Amino acid sequence: MKVYQESWLINRYALGLAKKLQKEGTLTTAQAEAAQKLHADLPYSPNIFIKALLFIFGFIGFGFGGSFFTLLLMGDSNWGLPIGALLYGGGTLFGLVHIIRQRKLYFSGIDNALIYCILGSLGPVFMKVSEINNFKEPWQFGLLYLPFLLMAVYSFGEPLVALGLFFDFLFIFSSLLVNYPLGKAFLPFILSGISIALFFLLHRFSKRRAAFYWQTALEWALPATLLCAYFSVNYMVVRYANASLNDLPMPAPEIQFAWLFWTLTFLVPLLQLGLGIRLRDRSIIVVALVSALYSIVTYRHYHSLLPLEWGLLLGGLILASLAYALLRYLKTPKFGFSITPESSKTNLLQTVVLSHLTKTTQSAASQEVKMGGGDFGGGGAGEQY
Repeated sequence: MKVYQESWLINRYALGLAKKLQKEGTLTTAQAEAAQKLHADLPYSPNIFIKALLFIFGFIGFGFGGSFFTLLLMGDSNWGLPIGALLYGGGTLFGLVHIIRQRKLYFSGIDNALIYCILGSLGPVFMKVSEINNFKEPWQFGLLYLPFLLMAVYSFGEPLVALGLFFDFLFIFSSLLVNYPLGKAFLPFILSGISIALFFLLHRFSKRRAAFYWQTALEWALPATLLCAYFSVNYMVVRYANASLNDLPMPAPEIQFAWLFWTLTFLVPLLQLGLGIRLRDRSIIVVALVSALYSIVTYRHYHSLLPLEWGLLLGGLILASLAYALLRYLKTPKFGFSITPESSKTNLLQTVVLSHLTKTTQSAASQEVKMGGGDFGGGGAGEQY
């Protein structure tokens, strides 16, 4: 069940699109005003400071209420805490859904906080289940959380929960792989391959109309998959992970096929940059730059050429110079890139919204026309009606 009304999100998107199209001259002022009346049913979306306060108050309120409620049920039974947390979390979920529908909340801070708290309230129950079933592996605890994270992502589309689902899945999968010698040996390549596969699946899904409800979660998850694909084969990460998994002494000793991981450390950011340019996706380009920066940090960690102060100074000067040169170069569009704001991209959702806005405003205008008694020019374009 989707908790948020998708019509609220479409209305908010339509109004933002209408304002943008009005600036570009695609929509007239009358059409933009008609769009505001047509899509007036909007979710509550406060500014960032109010969101932060509501987020903090949500955590505080849940904590006080949960402590009081759990103390009433604990008594001498060791089931008091799990049962109290489960009942309180379930009651909070029921109240949250009601408040969202009544107050039209959408990621306003308090609903985000309560979503995290509700998922956290499952912890005592899962710990009790782990104790009864004598779970010895951490991934078994993560496996208990997996279906609830999946349901939460489907119902709320909350981005941080989506990241939690992604990393929980990777943690479970990698924990199973390290129990086998071949799985441990090929773990970096398997995790990187899974992350890349998930990226292309999610990217393809994000282009569909059905993905609109989860757009915010996808905007967080897609860069996370690319970063995970990079860090899975980064030389420094692999070297320290190898020492940790094999109980080797620190500092971490050299790894086998070091040349391969050094190559991937610098090759993957270039591939990400090429992908971002090909897809015209700024977030992918940002991920590529972050990966490239960490590649430099990795190289300097093992092969120091300059003191840290000089390295930071020269690096900053080089990056500033490149940024200035790039800004001057892209004043006029080059290969589809420019520093000037681009016109609206034509995708399925924008086409539907624009068509709906145009038809609606044209229909409203035609109802205001008073027919009769006039002269018509060609196609009704004369001076009088």
